[in-house]
Amino acid sequence: MDEGDPNDITVTVTNFSSSPVGEFQVKIGAYKFSNSTLDYHICTRTITDLDGDSTATVTCEYTPTVSGAPPGVVHACLKAEVVYPFDTDFTNNRAQRNIEIEQTSSPAVFPIQIVNPLMEPVRAWLHPE
Repeated sequence: MDEGDPNDITVTVTNFSSSPVGEFQVKIGAYKFSNSTLDYHICTRTITDLDGDSTATVTCEYTPTVSGAPPGVVHACLKAEVVYPFDTDFTNNRAQRNIEIEQTSSPAVFPIQIVNPLMEPVRAWLHPE
């Protein structure tokens, strides 16, 4: 997957019960590292109902970005989550897929904040490696 190229992320949700379910949400996000708890939200879709023993498909557009990383490939994780408060088994409501994002722009751009607790002017020089 290349930075800046639009992609369609498709998630298939299966109702393993024989009973239909009412309205629920499917959340899709991308995380820069697999153990991250920060939410990089891509989209949330609402499914109004799903019959028993059936599936539904959700698609969201995702254009990956890379910021603050050295040029190269960045590991990320796509995660999908079903949000249905009346579920009887929450252990199977999440899925993850690892992806690699190829950085296509250089140099990497990221914000820098200089904090000066002194009341004197500060001079900063940035030098490329």
